[in-house]
Amino acid sequence: MKIVFGGQLDRVFANEFAISMGLEPDDNVDLELVEERRAADARYFELAGTLAALSDEIVPLPYVRYAPDPVRDEGTLGTPVRVTDPEAFMQRLRAIFHFDQVTEEALDVARVCVLGRLAAASNDVLNAIDTKEAWIGHYHALRHLHNDDGRAETYLAGLLMQALWAWETAAVLVLAECDRFILADLGAILVKNRWPRPFAIPDLRYMGPPHDEKICGPLVNLRPADLPTVEAFRQEPSVRAYATSVFDAIRNAEAGHVGITLEKAYRSVGPGVPDGRADITLVAASVNMFSNAGTVTPGGQPDPDDWSNRRFPARKLRAIVLV
Repeated sequence: MKIVFGGQLDRVFANEFAISMGLEPDDNVDLELVEERRAADARYFELAGTLAALSDEIVPLPYVRYAPDPVRDEGTLGTPVRVTDPEAFMQRLRAIFHFDQVTEEALDVARVCVLGRLAAASNDVLNAIDTKEAWIGHYHALRHLHNDDGRAETYLAGLLMQALWAWETAAVLVLAECDRFILADLGAILVKNRWPRPFAIPDLRYMGPPHDEKICGPLVNLRPADLPTVEAFRQEPSVRAYATSVFDAIRNAEAGHVGITLEKAYRSVGPGVPDGRADITLVAASVNMFSNAGTVTPGGQPDPDDWSNRRFPARKLRAIVLV
């Protein structure tokens, strides 16, 4: 199954990818602070690394990683490979041009919601990533917008784009609970104010705690130390067998047997899977995307881009929240 990391999981996984490439933080960043931040982010990397090891493919946002030609991520953990097929090349270009527009529209939504309207818990997360030591290298989808610093608006815009990209590519969106809360908070603001949406935005308001076993269950924490460890787990047959059972639960989440399926998968893990470490709770659901039905422009303001009349396919998004 292919996945798209969102928010903190994307940030931490990209940081480790940058480190594996030999990249270092910016010159004006205190390296001790960076190491302290990596230690604080260890749990996020356990979550991201475990899902990366179980997944078939990690789908990045369609942006150019400082290369003259569009590149795509192929193989195991995201080695940039040039697109040589002309049709694939044009598809990549179309995706990049599409997301250039989406970036600006996502930033517009983020700016409106950040201006004193988000809950305190959302702002706490956004403030925590608004530091230079939170970002390493240039392997983040929105790194070019950070101006060498994490910005709340671009982080929130990134979450919106990651959710949209997962939906458009039929991938599974993978979030930490803090990012699910932020997107649910944003969704509540959009609904309350009946603001138009420029593109499909997921409704994650009903995936939060307390969780019913119908949609959640235990997940083995592989506790990878770094990306080479993640890669080693990806090649382990017993991990691949466990991954098949986990993603069966996710594919069939609407049947309401996620907890039962994950418990059964955990009890039957092979010798290559670390034993006794099911300290991750996986919440899985197929969620609706907000439509523009009943929306109005804020305060009677003009709607030059005609957001309120945009229509989106009635297709659900498969989402995972890791706790």
